[in-house]
Amino acid sequence: MTMRIRNVLKEFEAHLEPTHVNGKIIGKSEWKQYGDGTYRFKISIRNIELPDDSRIDVLLDDAKVMQLTVQGGQMLQLKFGEVVLAEGIYKEE
Repeated sequence: MTMRIRNVLKEFEAHLEPTHVNGKIIGKSEWKQYGDGTYRFKISIRNIELPDDSRIDVLLDDAKVMQLTVQGGQMLQLKFGEVVLAEGIYKEE
């Protein structure tokens, strides 16, 4: 088994908080760019109360995320239809 070690060139993290007074959603997202040209995007959310088969859009500065290049200061939002469930700003670590 070979172990691959990758150098992290850039790393950002956003802590997601509820946007509604009674919201219980918490979460975080991490984005990394490695020296070998690869990227890693993770998002972890808890306490979302939605029915089965619900679709949630992940937006970065109001654009649906398809291809992603994250920079510090950008707003990450989770939406269900037109309702923003949680949001957070990427800050450099």
